[in-house]
Amino acid sequence: MAIFLTGGALGAALGPITVAALVEATGMRATWLLLAPGLLLSVLLYLRFAPRPANPRRTEGSLDLLAAISSGPALALAAVFFLRGAAETGIMTFLPILVEEKGGSLIAAGAAVSVFKLSGAAGNILAGSQSDRRNWKPFVVLSFLLAVV
Repeated sequence: MAIFLTGGALGAALGPITVAALVEATGMRATWLLLAPGLLLSVLLYLRFAPRPANPRRTEGSLDLLAAISSGPALALAAVFFLRGAAETGIMTFLPILVEEKGGSLIAAGAAVSVFKLSGAAGNILAGSQSDRRNWKPFVVLSFLLAVV
């Protein structure tokens, strides 16, 4: 799970600077080329890990899962993740605008977003590995406090 999350975080962090560099070099006309690696990997992963057809049956366990998802703690956790995601999306949306208003280039705007995302990835790696070894609750509280900063 850590490898999966780290890979995703690094991809999200390197995306803005990669797109900015490509647009700076070629304009918008070549951005479609950035789809190729993701599409190719998606096809390869589907071919390798596609689920085999099965007879889906609704069991009592699925009703238990629905009840667990709609419980108070699950809804609170969902709300926290929603608010955290909204804040992150807001920063990633307006950070390039701020950089441009301050006279920065497209590359500087992409780099600013990449640094923001790389910081999050580094925090995930460091805090995740430590929370696996120690009590995880202080790391969750610390991550929420640092997210505000």
